[in-house]
Amino acid sequence: MRNHDFIEDQAAGLRRIMAGPIPRVITVISALNSDCHKEQPRLLSNLAASLILQGSEVLIMQTGPETREATIQYSLNQAPTLIDVAMQKMTLSEMIHLCGDRKYEDGCYIAKLNHKSRSHPAFDGITQTALNQTFSQLASHYDVILVDTVLNKQHALPLSVLNQHEIVIHLTQQPESIKQAYILIKQIHQKIGHRSFGILVSQADSTEAQIVFNNIAEVALRFMQIELEFIGNIPRDEHISHATSLGRAVVNAFPRAQASIAFKGLAKRLDYKQNLSKMAGQVSFS
Repeated sequence: MRNHDFIEDQAAGLRRIMAGPIPRVITVISALNSDCHKEQPRLLSNLAASLILQGSEVLIMQTGPETREATIQYSLNQAPTLIDVAMQKMTLSEMIHLCGDRKYEDGCYIAKLNHKSRSHPAFDGITQTALNQTFSQLASHYDVILVDTVLNKQHALPLSVLNQHEIVIHLTQQPESIKQAYILIKQIHQKIGHRSFGILVSQADSTEAQIVFNNIAEVALRFMQIELEFIGNIPRDEHISHATSLGRAVVNAFPRAQASIAFKGLAKRLDYKQNLSKMAGQVSFS
């Protein structure tokens, strides 16, 4: 490389650093059965609290069905919606202000895509482009955005912009969950082509989770040529339920619990501040 090119590369890197890191958007899709739906909101709320402990401002965007657990865990009843901003019923500043007013005790901001009565955002003339732009503008005000979602009837994510960011499949070691995780990966692969996925295993210790990951990673590589990345596990721990009953995150209520240690480790792995490659526009889970 010529000296001039090296200096230009250094200057470009410096400009990226001075501009600040790109917000980290992590979409988490559950491969758990209906009986375990309550675990997804708990997982994201606790992960958000762990990221906040590391100094990040975190927004949870709920875009899936408003289950009873999601409504309770996220307190969604009066949460501002992305649809309202896209329809110009409120400004982005007003939405951010409302998110701030609804800031959790543990420091997490909450928003949702649309109203409970609306099953899909493609209505009232609102285009995917408008929704994607609104989401990107909102995301730029936070360090990390955790998106709790499901695939729609077309086996696609509710916002196409999410395809450009990280996608994590949340599963357990139950055979039904592993099968569903593979189906989700296959459906997204058929929609948007080759890309990587993160794998997060809950209700399992590190050895059990590694076995689950190895099995699904081998199948995904053999039949779809997709490389999966293991991003962590959350063990079974009654402290999670106990903390939830107290209205707290487990990392704050019981910082020495095994689940707390696991959440802190996962948050450290996902911390955008430690992922310099993300600043260069690369999708990475390391």
